[in-house]
Amino acid sequence: MKFLFTLVAGLLATFASSQCDSAIFIPEKFNWLAMTDSTRFKPGFAADQPDRYEFIIHNKWGETVFETTIPEQGWNGLRNNRTGNCEAGTFLWTLNCEWKSDSTSVFCMGYVTCLGSRGVKVTPLDTIQCKPSVYVPNAITPNGDGINEDFRPIFGCPPKNYSMLIFDRWGNLVFETKDVYKGWDGTIKGSPAPMDIYVWQISFSFYEGDKKRESIGHVTLLR
Repeated sequence: MKFLFTLVAGLLATFASSQCDSAIFIPEKFNWLAMTDSTRFKPGFAADQPDRYEFIIHNKWGETVFETTIPEQGWNGLRNNRTGNCEAGTFLWTLNCEWKSDSTSVFCMGYVTCLGSRGVKVTPLDTIQCKPSVYVPNAITPNGDGINEDFRPIFGCPPKNYSMLIFDRWGNLVFETKDVYKGWDGTIKGSPAPMDIYVWQISFSFYEGDKKRESIGHVTLLR
């Protein structure tokens, strides 16, 4: 993991790295009364977020009150982020995650003390059950073999407000779509496009109310 120090701001917490890996920071206290959308209880990573992630919270009776495989999704104090305020007290958490890039894995557990409970707003991110991630291929080979026949991003969650534009090296628009399932087939106005490097631009949100995200990159067309 590449170390880039970040702090989960806004939580009333004491960070104890001894609970977990030194590059993972988990608050020991969680103040529901001062909670905002950005300060839900969750681990903070000083490096890249893991490729495999599981974060579970149990109450004092051993019941699961929160479980997620989405690093961005924190606990808001409700049972499964949806209904029924949990009482203030101590909760047990377990964290199990893995980084494929360097075959690093971490499993650890600890306790968080909740300082108070109060009705909280449920946001769209609280209820999604998929990972808000995106993978963009770097090549397209529309040669009829059934592999990489078209070019499109692959999303962990169906995005909102999606659009994709593709340009040739001279800046001419050769393809556009707002359908996340429609990819570029390597043609321009119905004719095969020449082998070359093309520029793609995508914009999207992961869920309603999420900020607009924009990315630009290159894709190589091969035949």
